[in-house]
Amino acid sequence: MLESETFVIFDEARSRGSDMKLPSNASAVLTLGPKLTKDKLMQGAGRMRQLGCNQTLWIASFDEVAQSLLQSSKEREITHLTAIDVLNWVMDNTKAESVRGLLEWASNGIHFQKTQLNHETELVNEDWSLKTL
Repeated sequence: MLESETFVIFDEARSRGSDMKLPSNASAVLTLGPKLTKDKLMQGAGRMRQLGCNQTLWIASFDEVAQSLLQSSKEREITHLTAIDVLNWVMDNTKAESVRGLLEWASNGIHFQKTQLNHETELVNEDWSLKTL
């Protein structure tokens, strides 16, 4: 089989740290998932070591992600979206995820401090009811 007749798949779980030399004219499809963050986007796009020279990147997504992109960019047509729109959407997701993580970190820190002051508060009542979940 000729090299020109082959393709490589890098998925999220196995792409971190992988380094396969791809032809200088290689094309890649980058799939966008909901709430995609900058780190994951860069891990995916970073497999193309000569991106910006002769290598090309195609971007694909499901309708849910496309609608989120349209809302973020204020565009009316999916065909009018640009790479800049995708990058802005990814950065919005990254900021939202950072805030969520910061709030969780702060909540854990507050709980830790409370338990240090009063050991009776170490246990947290958990509600595993279907309504709560």
